[in-house]
Amino acid sequence: MSALTFGKRTRYRFMFGGTLEQWKPFGCEAVYAVTYKADAVSRPKNHTVVFFGETPDLALQADSIRRELQKWWNENGGTNGDLFFYIHEMPGSSQFERVSVQKQLVSEYDPHGNN
Repeated sequence: MSALTFGKRTRYRFMFGGTLEQWKPFGCEAVYAVTYKADAVSRPKNHTVVFFGETPDLALQADSIRRELQKWWNENGGTNGDLFFYIHEMPGSSQFERVSVQKQLVSEYDPHGNN
């Protein structure tokens, strides 16, 4: 399974969950990243982050996460199938801990979907 690392002050490893459409959620506390490939032909491994989120249970919130992100993507010029889902599991974490990681990453990367 492939992974990406995000974070400039503190590095966090995110595991590949699939495309947003194909993603098979499982229940866990997590921070997640949604990315796309801005130049898939000449830089196929390079991902651009469009959103960082956090959840106490990915499985319970998967449908709303998918629906809201796909709606945002379509409204902002994206196309279906272009979004990728990455997960940084944080078992036993509090909402405060997950939000702290999310806020750090949003401040460092300024993804358009978090504006």
